[in-house]
Amino acid sequence: MKQGLTGVLLMTLFGTAQAADERVYLVALANLGGSNLAQVVFLHEPEITRLEVCEEARLKGIRERDWARYHHIFMSHRMKGYTVQLQYRCVVSEQSIDSWYDKARYDYAYLVEVDATARMRLRQITSLAQCTSTLQSMAQAQRQQSYCAKANQKLLAVQ
Repeated sequence: MKQGLTGVLLMTLFGTAQAADERVYLVALANLGGSNLAQVVFLHEPEITRLEVCEEARLKGIRERDWARYHHIFMSHRMKGYTVQLQYRCVVSEQSIDSWYDKARYDYAYLVEVDATARMRLRQITSLAQCTSTLQSMAQAQRQQSYCAKANQKLLAVQ
């Protein structure tokens, strides 16, 4: 009985330690309508450590068009004549991503995978064309939870 209780306690402690390594991100995806061209931004606020709090900030930002948390500005005036679809999603990831700086070039191509439990995994790919090929070679179920996009943030920890 003691061994069973000890095992449960160790699993609980291990699970807590693993969760502490995860970061909550608000992912902002701007997709050029009718194409596979997309840019993505990974916004992180250190004080937001739970998906529920991120989701509250996401809904408030969309509703009020004022991003008090996860502050960013979408330069819609640069997209005149194009249909741009914006999507926001809260995710968790064990991967560390460099902070976003709005003036940096979008030089990094990523395959972004987000599962049903909002766990994100990034894979840096050499180009959007290569990413699209990789995406097409994935199983249908996995492909539906993934997309390719350019970012201006570097993946700091590859896991």
